[in-house]
Amino acid sequence: MSSPAWHSSFTRMKRVIADRDYMTWAEFDGLLRQCGVTLSPWHVCRALSANPPEKVAGGKRYRNDHLPLVAAYAERRSGNG
Repeated sequence: MSSPAWHSSFTRMKRVIADRDYMTWAEFDGLLRQCGVTLSPWHVCRALSANPPEKVAGGKRYRNDHLPLVAAYAERRSGNG
């Protein structure tokens, strides 16, 4: 079961990205870290294997609907899921 702190942080993250279509890895990683989660790009790719980020000039961009997938994966890895 999720801890209240995780739920609160996740709720804040959803609000932060609600008006955005895409995020860079640095922005995405920063939001995860605010929840106390550190994931490598490998872990993110694994979490998104069925729905990978788009490759664009300068790296990859992540759609805002990727966040719940990665957050759920992070929560399971942290033992809160």
